[in-house]
Amino acid sequence: MHKLTSTMHKTPPIKNTKGEGEDSELGIEHQVRLSNVLTLYSKGLSQSDIAKKLDINQSTVSRDLKYLKIESRKQLELNMKEEVPFEFQVYATGVMQVIKKLWERIEAEDPNITIKDRNYALSLLIQSYSKRPEMLVGGPHSGMNAIKHVSLIHDSERTGYDLFYRYLKKDPGEEI
Repeated sequence: MHKLTSTMHKTPPIKNTKGEGEDSELGIEHQVRLSNVLTLYSKGLSQSDIAKKLDINQSTVSRDLKYLKIESRKQLELNMKEEVPFEFQVYATGVMQVIKKLWERIEAEDPNITIKDRNYALSLLIQSYSKRPEMLVGGPHSGMNAIKHVSLIHDSERTGYDLFYRYLKKDPGEEI
């Protein structure tokens, strides 16, 4: 009996399929339950309150939250590896286009462009140039420092201490 109950409480294995109907990675009922657990947890409900509300065991809620945390980390790391570099490139290209247009405006021999307009363009250029180092390496409080985020994820997995989530919750001036 003990073997049966211990296997019943394990998180079901994830099938490696392409998301076709009920054969997708998780069954529809499990996906709905995970969504409900996450929604209620995000509203501040305790595990026991979630269990009562969904009419499931508290241990199921605990396993679902653990599963969701693991999958969230995987998704975050994947985004850091795949999405962030592309978004970084889009941002960098956009900034360079803005800088190019500002220089065109400053250097234009158009009499309709006033000194005030040229000074404003120079002010915007200074702001753009001052943001470039932050964009490239991420400042101490920059949300753009993807390398730091991925490093924190790896550190937390290696040490078992959740530095990454502690970092996300900290005040901007606070040191870890």
